[in-house]
Amino acid sequence: MLETGSVLNNRYQLQGQIGENPVRQTWLAEDLQDEQLVVIKLLPFGGPMQWDDLKLFEREAKILRELDCSQIPKYRDYFSIEREALWFGLVEDYIPGFSLKQLLEKGQQFNEAKARQIARSLLEILVYLHDRQPPVLHRDLKPSNLLWGEDNSLYLLDFGAVQNRSTAAGGQTFTVVGTYGYTPIEQFGGQAVPASDLYALGATLIHLLTGTAPSDLPQKEMRIQWRDRIHSSSISPRFLQWIERLTEPALEKRFSSAKEALLALTAYKMPDARPIANTGVRLFKSPERLEIQIPSELELSVLRPLGRFLAKLPKVIIQAIANLGKHFIALSPRVQASILGVTFGAAIILPILFPGLSLSLARIGSDLIFAFTLLPFWLLPLLIPQLLILLLVCAMKGKEYYSSTRVFFDKHNFEIERQPFGSNRVYRLGGKTPDIQKVSAVNESVADPYSDPGIIIAYKSRLAVLFGMKKTGFGRYLSEAELIWLQQEIENWLELQ
Repeated sequence: MLETGSVLNNRYQLQGQIGENPVRQTWLAEDLQDEQLVVIKLLPFGGPMQWDDLKLFEREAKILRELDCSQIPKYRDYFSIEREALWFGLVEDYIPGFSLKQLLEKGQQFNEAKARQIARSLLEILVYLHDRQPPVLHRDLKPSNLLWGEDNSLYLLDFGAVQNRSTAAGGQTFTVVGTYGYTPIEQFGGQAVPASDLYALGATLIHLLTGTAPSDLPQKEMRIQWRDRIHSSSISPRFLQWIERLTEPALEKRFSSAKEALLALTAYKMPDARPIANTGVRLFKSPERLEIQIPSELELSVLRPLGRFLAKLPKVIIQAIANLGKHFIALSPRVQASILGVTFGAAIILPILFPGLSLSLARIGSDLIFAFTLLPFWLLPLLIPQLLILLLVCAMKGKEYYSSTRVFFDKHNFEIERQPFGSNRVYRLGGKTPDIQKVSAVNESVADPYSDPGIIIAYKSRLAVLFGMKKTGFGRYLSEAELIWLQQEIENWLELQ
């Protein structure tokens, strides 16, 4: 009987069971020789085990021993023990992380950038496997066999269904394995080929983008019907077509190899995010760096409109005078002559008839001119209450209302800087760019009471075991269109890293 704390083969101390199916068990253990964590797959001889199960288990051990790929857990050992029954054990390196199935169960949604990153990583693994002589076919690609490691790399697990010969040329049939929904029709007939793994890749991407297992999606003429189930409306048509070609029921209509599929995937870039007109946000990007500059909401909503009004004021006065001139020109010559005559006559006669009144008007005019030169001083008592109200509003709205924001990303780090209006002090917060797990655009109208709106960056904590994921954000006062634009720009830039 296997239990936690047992030592197998005088070397591996069992820490806990992490997986079980009707045929075999999977345990986390410590290799006492180097004190490293390992994964041990154990197959009992007898009971529900069939000879085909043992044959596949031994084949898995043999093939893993020959593989040398950084994205496949490394083979360590193969042994057999007799412990109330005969057990066969296969030992591999332990990779900390979560399977894509676990991430889906946690509610994580996958956008195009993340799906393309996973597809590219998995295709690079498949190119390595399929180019071997003879080619190695996994035959059971699905979210539970794909691990997103803590190092932000994708790993391919569980080679229990592996086959190291293609049946396309020889016409031989092999043990039928695979998981319904991810397995193409030819594999159910025991005729797996490299393009069979590509079908499973496409079905896996459909699961990630829709959140629904392919077996639970409707089919029409053996094609998975999934486009109306995708979470994001921003997925490009070319990427959708690429996935549909992977999942073609007819073998001859699929990509013929992982290399061809990878070339088609990388032959085009994700579409650039649509720029936003009349935005105060400034964005600067290069292959090495992405920088976003956002003025404070105070500047955007108060200072800039006021500046634009004051800049237009002389033009408004000139335009008013011009309009009066147009109306004057439109009058008949007789009326124009009458107006000019009355104006000049009054200018000459009034000072003669009323010298005291003329002197008073001149004094009043000069006083008005002097008063307007002191405008800021005599208006100050009126402005003080308004300034106090403005400061109170700023305090109620939060720091970001009166703070400008600068965000930058490079290949190693990202940082958010906030600088309050009129201050030299800068507040900084950030993390490691490779630790970023998700970028979300949360509009204020749909944000829950416990989450601020804006661009939310979820990234892995350095002490993930204790604190899990961290979140930080910026741009809470931006419009929905600006938030979506910035989200796409950030995701596109991160995808190219």
